Amino acid sequence: MKCPFLIPPHVLGFCITIEIALIFVFNEYRVIKFPFNLFGIIGIILGQGLIILTNSFMKKHKTTFTYNLSTTLITKGPFGFSRNPMYLGMEIVLIGLSILIGNAIGFVLPILCFAFFQRYFIPYEEQKATQEFGDEYINYCKRVRKWI
Repeated sequence: MKCPFLIPPHVLGFCITIEIALIFVFNEYRVIKFPFNLFGIIGIILGQGLIILTNSFMKKHKTTFTYNLSTTLITKGPFGFSRNPMYLGMEIVLIGLSILIGNAIGFVLPILCFAFFQRYFIPYEEQKATQEFGDEYINYCKRVRKWI
């Protein structure tokens, strides 16, 4: 499988840009109004917290964030409940932003982003991890779900 052309933060950044543009372009499609839209801040904070926690675990174990050779299979911390906690955090941020902005069209973006992660990035990363860690990764996959 060929190495992905994009990296996940680019996809998230694109989706966030579209969400923010929806405020100005399709403001009449707001379905969640103030003050209820403020609940989205909780999702943004939780998602960002998960991203930061995952990032710290990866740095602590000195493993790669890019598509370079992985040095360690991390199975503790956020990787103990999700094989893709960074993507999960990004999805939670995007859902929180969708709620905060409250635009009906914006709720399509987390679904599209999820599908893109699921079809484009995760298969490559799973194949790469299987090649690098073999049975250890296969057993990890049996214990821990892909998302939650």
